[in-house]
Amino acid sequence: MRTPSLFFLRTAALGAMVFAFGFARPALIPSVHAADEAASSSEGTVDVDYLFGGDAGSADEFGGATGLGTGDLTLTIAAVIRALLGFLGLIAVFVILLGGWKWMMSQGVEQKVTDAKKLMINGIIGLVVILGAYAISYFALNAATTAFQSAESASE
Repeated sequence: MRTPSLFFLRTAALGAMVFAFGFARPALIPSVHAADEAASSSEGTVDVDYLFGGDAGSADEFGGATGLGTGDLTLTIAAVIRALLGFLGLIAVFVILLGGWKWMMSQGVEQKVTDAKKLMINGIIGLVVILGAYAISYFALNAATTAFQSAESASE
């Protein structure tokens, strides 16, 4: 018979994977359907010159035609980091909740209570580290974006 904590841990891990695949994937991976439609000619064949950028014009036009993003690279990196740190935050909150569950199910056994407290403390420490990583990445990417924008405006 399975212990409740192992069952809930497996269920939560499966739920986190479904959540990450279902919600994060469409935001991070561009759709190629629009690129297929844009690259096709009226006969339904793909023009090789157009596909490889022969007459695509500027980089923004080529990026739009191929389904690639035309936004700023630092903003894309920030979105990826934000998604990863959000996922790690969910895991840390789950560890804290798991510690609370173990504490409730300990039935007063002192060893189980101390293990549950350690799990909760480790989850809180992980959450603090994740929030610190978010603050550092926010500061660094904000500084990089400002530097790149000022360099672009100075070169114009």
